[in-house]
Amino acid sequence: MIGLTCAQSARDVLAAAGIRDSYNTARFLLRIDTLTPATAPALTGTYPGSQDKNMEPGQGTSGEGSPMDRTRSQIRPYRPGDLDALYRICLLTGDDGQDATPVYHDPRLLGHFFVAPYGLFEPSLAFVAEDTEGVGGYIVGALDTQAFEERLESKWWPHLRTRYPDPPPSLPPQQWTPDQHVAHMIHHPWRIPDELAARYPSHLHIDLLLRLQARGHGSQLIKTLIAALRHQGSRGVHLHVPHGNQHAAGFYRHIGFTELSATAAELPAPHLHLFAMDLRNTS
Repeated sequence: MIGLTCAQSARDVLAAAGIRDSYNTARFLLRIDTLTPATAPALTGTYPGSQDKNMEPGQGTSGEGSPMDRTRSQIRPYRPGDLDALYRICLLTGDDGQDATPVYHDPRLLGHFFVAPYGLFEPSLAFVAEDTEGVGGYIVGALDTQAFEERLESKWWPHLRTRYPDPPPSLPPQQWTPDQHVAHMIHHPWRIPDELAARYPSHLHIDLLLRLQARGHGSQLIKTLIAALRHQGSRGVHLHVPHGNQHAAGFYRHIGFTELSATAAELPAPHLHLFAMDLRNTS
């Protein structure tokens, strides 16, 4: 599973798929036991792409709520009923932080790849930020990345691969649609190398809508997940950040992550930083 979020750079995720000659033409982001894409809880009414954008504003849109509303928010554990919101937030931040609804023919694709498996398979490591407008952010993680990848390989990807075929070899990557880029990722997900997994076996993804940004929710979500990972016995957690996102890099350093010197195998794409935190030291 790629250590990126729905809002990460399209350039870096395309590189993770081995597509290094189409950066300038691609502006889209590539972004469970008996549960499958077919049997997972159905998305109702507000599934990504069908919501009323005036009611569910994405990043950069209006409708942020009154100042009083914006102060009444909380971090809480994920509940099964939040799955629709996770899909929605992933899509609304899926075009390099902007609303990706116009980009994808299938509005579930980003959520299928980046967030749904965590809510379904690792719900104890999923938390949401919620205000009076509803869930506007989430953090999800996997305790054992290699075990999580194996679970997806046996229980999640096969059904998605049937539904979303890999682009034909005769079609150049430059001609793939945004949906085909995601399908390619589903057929060829990055796998964590043993060396990284031995030191930092856990990983995380985090996404916040604009209305909940710059209010401390990101730090709170990460601290909450780190506490849960420590409680479950994780030795360490890692994530990847695009080179160009200095704000995010500074944020992770501020909350205790360390940038590591990474081998090529430890990066899903060449233009990424590797950050990690040793969870064995609880001081």
